[in-house]
Amino acid sequence: MDQLYRDAVDLITHLNLEKVHFIGLSMGGFVGMRIAARRPELLKSLILMETTTNPEPNKFKYLILNTVVKLFGARVVTGLVMQIMFGQTFLNDPSRARLRDRIRSEVSSLDKSIVKSVDGVIHRKGVESELKNIACPTLIMVCDEDIATLPEKSGIYASAYFQFKIDSNCKCRAYIQP
Repeated sequence: MDQLYRDAVDLITHLNLEKVHFIGLSMGGFVGMRIAARRPELLKSLILMETTTNPEPNKFKYLILNTVVKLFGARVVTGLVMQIMFGQTFLNDPSRARLRDRIRSEVSSLDKSIVKSVDGVIHRKGVESELKNIACPTLIMVCDEDIATLPEKSGIYASAYFQFKIDSNCKCRAYIQP
């Protein structure tokens, strides 16, 4: 994760960009939090989706999946990956069948080298102690059907580290720190 953080910082600085809006989903959120905390001068705002500050709580489960991919390829675990990555509403919606098929095909065809990225997610260190350094406006989005990152975890770190919380009664919630 720290290498991805350094790569993202290098890209932003190499392109000589002014402050950027950073949007991170899952692994991208891990990277975004690190940039916001360690290099706040680079970010104008931060949007985090289905991400957490903590180390991976399901290491064993994901190590097994990653080993299977390393040995046999992604095709073998595509069904499990779809169950982890997507909520039941999306997975069971007949109108989304073509999109699901396309995603399933893309996941199935992933090269075995994907295990290196997954290892980064599995073995990442938590950044809870760095959150106090995040000063830019931050939006944390979490949905009730998130599987890989439980909504309770996102809500806990949002309310613990950020001043303002907006919580709706719908299936998705947003936590905002101005």
